[in-house]
Amino acid sequence: MGNNTNDGWEWKLSWRTALFDSEIQMADNFLGELSQQQIQPNREDRCSWKHDQTGYYSTKSGYDLIWEAQMGANQNLDFVDIWKLKIPSKSLVFAWRLIRDRLPTRMNLRRRQVVIIK
Repeated sequence: MGNNTNDGWEWKLSWRTALFDSEIQMADNFLGELSQQQIQPNREDRCSWKHDQTGYYSTKSGYDLIWEAQMGANQNLDFVDIWKLKIPSKSLVFAWRLIRDRLPTRMNLRRRQVVIIK
């Protein structure tokens, strides 16, 4: 992908196929971001997953990322429909709390630092 020269790291990228018009801007943005990165040849190459505090990818952290994106896009539409239902208000509130992950489950209580006594 590149070579270390006297002037520093020199990228040598090639695309497998010709880029579509819609991809040219994305490739240009990518190359701009890549040119700002500094390669340090004496350090270990390492990947890091920024969506988890540990830096490691897990299926759960990937699922959580997708779930957050999905909830952010749909939450307003879901709430409008929920509040229109002709059901008891207790059920409406339960459904709202379920969708927003606000039910007092063991995991949610731990996250809020509520001590659970068995």
